[in-house]
Amino acid sequence: MTNAHGAASGRRLRFKVVAAQPGGAAAALGSGKALARAATGIRARGDTAHRDISERISRLEAPDHVLVDALYADAHDIRAIAGTFGFAAVGSAADALCRYLDNSKAEHLSDRRLVDVIVAAMRASFANPADPMTDEIAASCHRAVDCQLARTPPFVHSAAMV
Repeated sequence: MTNAHGAASGRRLRFKVVAAQPGGAAAALGSGKALARAATGIRARGDTAHRDISERISRLEAPDHVLVDALYADAHDIRAIAGTFGFAAVGSAADALCRYLDNSKAEHLSDRRLVDVIVAAMRASFANPADPMTDEIAASCHRAVDCQLARTPPFVHSAAMV
């Protein structure tokens, strides 16, 4: 008896066999038709994604947006979609913010300054995605997070950090 899982496993196995043959990956993908359909779908979602990323960056900029879980959710969503739609540096900076927040397990952040700097970098990179400096800006966000995490043991926030 074949169930839905068995059918899916069979398709995956056939794909692996076809893809392993010379020229097999293109044949398995329908000579590029599947890739063309995927690219069309991504382009169609581009305007919506652009608006979504902008709205999430705006929420991160809000001074009352201080709950770590809420900040992380927006940064995580930006990280997930930004690169797909031509904003690789924004996604990389969002990844740095996620790393920082992931190591800030307190319910509220004691120090919002680093968050504000990273969000400003995300906004600048989003406004100028073709600027060659955006990759360096994103790399600087990662370095800043590394420095902050090296100074402050995870889960410990002192009043001096405020």
